[in-house]
Amino acid sequence: MSQILNENDRKTLNSLGSPVSSQEIKEDNLYLSYYIENGDVDTIILWGTFVKPNTAFGHFQLRGRKKPNHIRLTSYDNTEILKLLTCFHHLGSLHFFFFFESTDSLELIGNLKYLRKLSITNDNSIKLPNSLEKLSNLTDLAITITEKPFPFSDSLKNLQNLEKFHIGTDLKKFPEFVLNFKKLKSLSLASNSLLYIPPSIGDLRNLQKLNLYNNKISSLPHTIENLQNLTHINIARNNFTTIPEYIKNLKNLKSIDIDKNPFVSLESFKFLYSNRKLIINGKQSIGSLNIPKKIKNLWFDGKYDEIMQYYTPPITEIAQKYAQDPKSLTGLEFERLETEATNEVRDILELSLPKDDSMLKIINDKLKFGLRNGLKLMR
Repeated sequence: MSQILNENDRKTLNSLGSPVSSQEIKEDNLYLSYYIENGDVDTIILWGTFVKPNTAFGHFQLRGRKKPNHIRLTSYDNTEILKLLTCFHHLGSLHFFFFFESTDSLELIGNLKYLRKLSITNDNSIKLPNSLEKLSNLTDLAITITEKPFPFSDSLKNLQNLEKFHIGTDLKKFPEFVLNFKKLKSLSLASNSLLYIPPSIGDLRNLQKLNLYNNKISSLPHTIENLQNLTHINIARNNFTTIPEYIKNLKNLKSIDIDKNPFVSLESFKFLYSNRKLIINGKQSIGSLNIPKKIKNLWFDGKYDEIMQYYTPPITEIAQKYAQDPKSLTGLEFERLETEATNEVRDILELSLPKDDSMLKIINDKLKFGLRNGLKLMR
C-alpha cells in the first residue's frame, strides 16, 4: 500500500479479500479497488472482470490521483459485501461497475451515512433500495442501466441535497422526480430516448450544466431561459433542425454542444454568434450541411459577422419574395432557397404556388428522408 491505512479499514479489507496487482487481475472474479485519503479508505469501486480490467478501474480513476489499490473478493455474496462496507466509517465515494445481479438486494447501501457520491453502472436491471433516502449527505448520484426496463424507487425524490444527477436507462419520458432536487447544479439525461423536455425544467434555478446528449429531442421549452445560472448545454445527437432563439437570453452560458443534429443551414442558430465568448461545438453538423463551402469556411474561421451578412434577409423572407414573384430573386437568394429547405419555407410556398412549381418540387424532395426499409416519408 502506498499510504498508511488505519487498523479498522485494514482489517475490513482483509475480511473482504486478498491484495492483487493490476497484472494479477483475471477474468471471472469480483474485485474491489480503493483509494486512501488521510489513512482512511475514502473511495471504493466494486466491479466484475467480464469487462476489460483497464476499462473498469480506469473508468473511475480520479483526476490527480494514482491508480487505485485492488483486492480480489473472496465472497460472491453481495449482501455480505455490502454489510462489510459499512465498516468503512469515512467512505465518501462508492461505485458499482457491472457488479449486481437483478436479484441482489441493495438495501444496506442506506447504512453508508457518510456517502457523498454514488454511481451504479449495470447491465442487469436492478431495484434501487428505499434506504437511499437515508443518505442525507449524498450530493452526487449516477445511474446507468443497460438492460431495460428500469424500475424507479420513490426514495429518489427524497434526496433533497443532490447537486449532481445522471440517469441513463433509455427513458422515454422526462423523470419528473428530478424537479424535487432544488439544489441541483448538474443534470445529465444523456443516452436515453427522450422526445420532450417539459416547461417545468425552468424550476431548477440552480442548474449550471444540462446534458441532453443522444436523445430524440427536437426543441426546448421557453422556460429554459429561466435557468440564468446555466453555463453549459449539450444537445448533441438529437433531432434539432434549429436552435431556439431564446437561448441567447442565457447570459452566463459559456459553451453549447450542438453537434450531430439535422440542421439545414447556419441561419438556424446565427443568433449564437453575437456572444463572442460562447464556445460552440458543432463541427460535424456544420461539415454535413448542404451549404456553399465558402460559408462553411467562414464558420471554421470564426468569421461570424460575414455569416450573419450572408443570412440576411432570413430564408422565410426569401420564400415570401419567391411566392410573389419567382423572377425577383437574386442568384444568391435562389441558391439559399434551394439549399436551406425547411417545413416553414415549404408551407409558405404551398399557399401561393401550384404543386408542379419547380422550386416547390426541389424543396419537397429535400424534405424527404429514407427509412431502413427503403421507404420515404415527409418530415
